[in-house]
Amino acid sequence: MSQFLAATWMGLAVAKDTFLHARAIERGIFSTDPKGQLIFTLTDGSSSALTVENMKKILRKQETARDANVLALLDLRFDAECAIQALADYAVKNARWIAGKGYPIDALDSSDTVKLMYASHHLGGGDLLNYINDAIEEDRAKELLVAQVGKARAELLAAAQEGEYVAAQRYWLNDYIEGKIVPKAFCCDPTNIPSGRSIIDISDFLRKGRNERG
Repeated sequence: MSQFLAATWMGLAVAKDTFLHARAIERGIFSTDPKGQLIFTLTDGSSSALTVENMKKILRKQETARDANVLALLDLRFDAECAIQALADYAVKNARWIAGKGYPIDALDSSDTVKLMYASHHLGGGDLLNYINDAIEEDRAKELLVAQVGKARAELLAAAQEGEYVAAQRYWLNDYIEGKIVPKAFCCDPTNIPSGRSIIDISDFLRKGRNERG
């Protein structure tokens, strides 16, 4: 099952071109007001326009974050179909965003694309872009690595890289994806399925491709 933070899930739910948005409407979690505007209504009857900012405000307030209607939306994370479709929508969203910045996403083969999309789910669009450019700063790299493996292991991984969390996080994610994402293993006939490059090599390719495009 894919995993999403509450705020990321809310963002996908608000986006009108996602499976999750359609499912939320189907379940009655989102509705329309008399003017036809999409709204989200809490159990006390108060409603607000369906925007990412409004949904984040609801999550930030203790008195509304545990509202039954909020939890109904968040609980869709445990619906297998919603989770899988949301992962695909999130990956496509990030791929379009990165491609829009001049990176040659369309030049990747299918296995490279799968690995990049998994990295996008793991990091989010902004951190993925910095990963591609080898531009994640030390404090952020430490924050990411601790979140990914825990403080004790993060310290060990950094120590193995002469105390550098940037290198530790970069190589940990590379190795993690290589171990987890093996496209050939999920195909009935893997004969024509490329093995794909590592996420570090994919990043180097995308960065160089963008530089060549100017």
